Amino acid sequence: MHPDPRSPCKGATPIADRWLLSELAFFAVKHDRTPKETYAVLTEQLSLVPDLTLVLDITPEAAMQRAAARSGDATRPDWDVLEIQAKVRGIYQSATDAPAAFPALGPVVRINAAQDRATILHTAWQALDEYGLLPDLEGAAT
Repeated sequence: MHPDPRSPCKGATPIADRWLLSELAFFAVKHDRTPKETYAVLTEQLSLVPDLTLVLDITPEAAMQRAAARSGDATRPDWDVLEIQAKVRGIYQSATDAPAAFPALGPVVRINAAQDRATILHTAWQALDEYGLLPDLEGAAT
């Protein structure tokens, strides 16, 4: 999504979460809808396609370890189950492995989220650079 020159974020690269990919997984797991079926409905009126989708990929086992460390409103007992996390990861993988079937995801870069945070951030930065999405830090300073 290249920034709209009329936007309050003029000159900045907008960053959004993985909404579309998450919805494909949610409706498949919770409502038995195929990702293609959900995709067709959700993208009917979609006018923006991201310049890049970053997927922080993690094994279901590692996701469960992280879930165990959460508390309060961040806990999701119906979702933080090994079987559910495995299904979600499978849907993420199948959708991102078929870019022609899900073009509204834009280009996708999967990052191994089991790495340390610095490596994850460095990998994301490299992906942004590769796709020409780094902010113009020199132009911003003037």
